[in-house]
Amino acid sequence: MSAPTVSRTPRSRGEIDAALRRRVSVSTGRGDLLGLRHATLLLFAAFVLIIGLAGPANLRYGLIFSTVYAVAILGNNAIAATLEEINLSGGAFIAFGAYTTMLALEAGLNVFVAMLLALVVAAGIGAVFAVPTTRLTGLATALVTFTLAFSIIDLTNYLTPITGGDAGRQVSLDAGFAGLRFSGSRPGMLVLVVAVMVLVGLAHLWLLHRKPGRVAIAVGEAESASSVFGANIPLVKVAVWTWAAGLGGLAGALYALAVGYVSSSQWPIMMSILVFVGGLIGGTRSATGAWIGGIIVGGLPLWLQNIVPATATSVLFGVIIIVALLAGGKGIAELGERLLTRGWHLVGRGRS
Repeated sequence: MSAPTVSRTPRSRGEIDAALRRRVSVSTGRGDLLGLRHATLLLFAAFVLIIGLAGPANLRYGLIFSTVYAVAILGNNAIAATLEEINLSGGAFIAFGAYTTMLALEAGLNVFVAMLLALVVAAGIGAVFAVPTTRLTGLATALVTFTLAFSIIDLTNYLTPITGGDAGRQVSLDAGFAGLRFSGSRPGMLVLVVAVMVLVGLAHLWLLHRKPGRVAIAVGEAESASSVFGANIPLVKVAVWTWAAGLGGLAGALYALAVGYVSSSQWPIMMSILVFVGGLIGGTRSATGAWIGGIIVGGLPLWLQNIVPATATSVLFGVIIIVALLAGGKGIAELGERLLTRGWHLVGRGRS
């Protein structure tokens, strides 16, 4: 006797269109899932705050460092997500922001003014750097940005009277607001970096979702067609690079406050590479993905030092990086969204 068949009501056109829009939103970082991305970012911020404030100082410091990296990754991702270019100069703009903050605090400026100056100075340098760089594509862009990151140590040593060179210079530890101190692993520092990450993360998602993001993505995917439809290609590219550099400078300001000093030895080329890799791990079009990438490349090395011998830390860290890249595909955040939309699809079919 054959098994009874279960009839299913055909899905409506509206349900099919909604499912298609969700799939498109996953791949583009725009569209229907914007509200979900906002909620995910805020929930992740709350999670980081709760764990960091309730946990020991070494855990809190790792989360602070992770979030500093996340801000830089978010800026770097703007270039990868829209123009589809490889930027390996993230560490250089972190350095520009760190030194600007150090000098501003020495001059007696408010910590928030110092952070704003770091963003503006780095953005200005990024805009100047972008003018010739945006004429290049592909490997040429990667090599030019790599050169900037590679030369930042020599540049800061050359400017030793200002930067302190390899010996470095202390950053004021008196910076604070409303009873919170912004330095080291203090709770106030965690609150500051999380607040900054939420603000820039929401701004990143908003820009990507609105016309600026749409135009920038179009330029990256089809430059000639975008020009035909009236897009100012050089202006769009310079704007994206300026935004990325500004967030790098903001990350540098937070880095200077968290570490408490700046030195030329703090800017190895590996920092820029980790900023780039962190974006690939988390997903270039996701703010929460940038935070996940920051935790893996920024906080994980610090925590591994407390678990495994120093000689094995680098090896284990490398293995984790490879596994994260392979597992994420186009990023851990996009993988999560794909699984979520697939779940919605299955639930919809079950109800039909």
